[in-house]
Amino acid sequence: MIYRDAKVTVTAFPTKHALESYGYRFDTPDRSIVISGDTSPTDETINACNRCDVLIHEARAVEMFARLPEERRAFGAKNHTTSELLAALATRPDRACSSSITPGSPGGQMPKPQGTSPPR
Repeated sequence: MIYRDAKVTVTAFPTKHALESYGYRFDTPDRSIVISGDTSPTDETINACNRCDVLIHEARAVEMFARLPEERRAFGAKNHTTSELLAALATRPDRACSSSITPGSPGGQMPKPQGTSPPR
């Protein structure tokens, strides 16, 4: 636990990525939200999601990994979560939670929405 007041308790847990990283669980009287961020699944992340209401976790489509050069695939497998793996983890009966999958793409670039212009 890193913070607590009458309305919220915030707990940090280590995640696994190329650099030291942490996820956070926010518990309020009416819900629990876990933000694990850009990580591969770890026991700490899975345990933090126990009975959470919302999970915000970056995931990559399996098809995207297949298009990457081999060295990037190896890095991705070690430091990221595929959408299929995230769905399997989020729906485990002992860890059931609602899940929000945020899109990702190679190099951390979000796809440009159709019909928009770049900022000037």
